[in-house]
Amino acid sequence: MVPVNASSARPARRSGVGKDYAELEGGVDMVALAKKLHRYPVNGMRRSPNDVADALAEAEYLSTTGNRFTRAAVSRMLNRKSEGKA
Repeated sequence: MVPVNASSARPARRSGVGKDYAELEGGVDMVALAKKLHRYPVNGMRRSPNDVADALAEAEYLSTTGNRFTRAAVSRMLNRKSEGKA
């Protein structure tokens, strides 16, 4: 008898189900602002993802839960390639 792997009993991961940040209301402007804030240095140093998250919160761009974006969320925004025109 072959032992059953415990991980095979787990449900499959749902990848790609959530919305992209640009698909949220005002998301295109939010992502553009995040990239702009990260791109241009302040006092000779590039802003960290936490600093960008704080600046987005000051501009009243909040996550769907109403909290400021996390460092990881800002990092995903910055790494997202903008869609080119076809």
